[in-house]
Amino acid sequence: MSEPTIATLLGLEGCVWEALKREDLGADLALLSPSFLGVYPSGMRDWQGHASQLEDGPNVARYEIREPQVKALSPTMGLLSYSARFVRSGCDQVGEMFVTSIWCLEAGRWLNVFSQ
Repeated sequence: MSEPTIATLLGLEGCVWEALKREDLGADLALLSPSFLGVYPSGMRDWQGHASQLEDGPNVARYEIREPQVKALSPTMGLLSYSARFVRSGCDQVGEMFVTSIWCLEAGRWLNVFSQ
């Protein structure tokens, strides 16, 4: 088994953003490990808390992932860090933030276990 690549982790992270953009709760939950921990300005959330941001509709109107970097933590775990530019749904203001996500290969599937 090869170590996680930037193409793999960037593709997965893009799927999370697309789920938030399309208000696709099923796709969002399918990408999160049951042990997921998210650390946000509003506090810490588990996988259900992460998905709850879709309760009021799509969260993101558009986004751009910039300057991605990957660190293989093991053959089955990778860390992806990047800068994100985004516009929230119903808003015109462009937001920017740095994001780090940890993805782990669990039962043959890459799942997001941590995001900040």
